Amino acid sequence: MMGQERTCITQGSLCSWHRYPEDVGYFLHGHSSDLRELAEKRRLPLIDFEQEILSRRPDDWNGTLLVKDDMHPTASHNGLDASSAPTPENLRESGYLLRGWLTVRKLAELKRRVIDAESVTRASDMCLFDSR
Repeated sequence: MMGQERTCITQGSLCSWHRYPEDVGYFLHGHSSDLRELAEKRRLPLIDFEQEILSRRPDDWNGTLLVKDDMHPTASHNGLDASSAPTPENLRESGYLLRGWLTVRKLAELKRRVIDAESVTRASDMCLFDSR
């Protein structure tokens, strides 16, 4: 993970990590918790997909928001899919809808915190009039 983070930063990219439930893949055990700690330590954006899933379906997420015993989000469930409106009810039915909605929200947050903030700073640096 450290190598990926370093590559993104040196190339001037913004990255956002997704944290998945560790119960759904032998290759995830321990890595999901490590990712949360790394993101917190380095102040990197993180979509805690595990927490978002568990907050919506604490008891029946395996097979509804994620494919049964798999780490991949479900495409559709109960007639809803990733193109459905992101209502609170619909976000409980399609894993791809939930992940896409969370990603768009995180990108909007990154834009506000990094790109828009930088634009405001540059605009204030270019002020031609002294406000005194």
